[in-house]
Amino acid sequence: MSAISEESKLHLRESTEQKIEEVTKEVDRLYSLLRKGEIIRSLAKDMGVEINLERIESLVKFRLLIGLLMLDLASCVRMYLNAKFQYEGLFAAKQVIIIINEGYKAIYGYLQKNDHDQVKTAQRNKSFWIREIGKIIEYDLPELKNEYATLTKALDDYSIVDFKTLKRQRSLFVHYDKGAIELYKGLSELDIDTTFHKLILFLGIVKGMFAFTDTIIKSYTQKTQDVRCSRQKEIENLIVSFNRFKNEHNEKMIQTFQEKILNLFRSANNLD
Repeated sequence: MSAISEESKLHLRESTEQKIEEVTKEVDRLYSLLRKGEIIRSLAKDMGVEINLERIESLVKFRLLIGLLMLDLASCVRMYLNAKFQYEGLFAAKQVIIIINEGYKAIYGYLQKNDHDQVKTAQRNKSFWIREIGKIIEYDLPELKNEYATLTKALDDYSIVDFKTLKRQRSLFVHYDKGAIELYKGLSELDIDTTFHKLILFLGIVKGMFAFTDTIIKSYTQKTQDVRCSRQKEIENLIVSFNRFKNEHNEKMIQTFQEKILNLFRSANNLD
């Protein structure tokens, strides 16, 4: 059971400790935004108003996933660096293998080969990174094309990691159905330094994606600013139009309704 080098330890410590607190605050903020979106939709439905927040919510959810993935990986690092016993380090390495497997699959998808040894890209093309973010970059934010291409290449290059071995290890460490002897042999053969080197590479990509998704969300909402301004004028005109129906019996009721519509629109605009 090999140990990690001091150089790798230093690199890991420097690359994770400062990030955990700030990323934790950000994922809390992202979750609050998503909950706010649910409340806005519920209020809109009760008022018979349709609000489409699907695109921005999808971006926020993907960024939330990337943030949670960063925290999982960084926590494994701290678990290893603070380990007092050898098995604590092995346990951290086991978690790294599981997280890399599941994380890469979730954010980008694996390539597969058919019976003729031809590469199948269907699973990857369905990934949110390709299917949704790729389209946003192509049609709405072409100025971010180079940065998107750089991160996509990094994801592609990372596939040179021996995922076949990682998948086998992941299955062994998660399911325990191969028996105690196979599990012990798997742990004995686990190269911790190599495993955490894979983590360092993957964590670098994930950090880049986390920063990029922030840029996308800010750029995308800025692009739609003109649309929101136009919509605000329409809403304000609609609210004013209700004034002609006011009389001494219903004035308070109509005014309350007008305020609800205006507050709902403001809440929707503040989702980002």
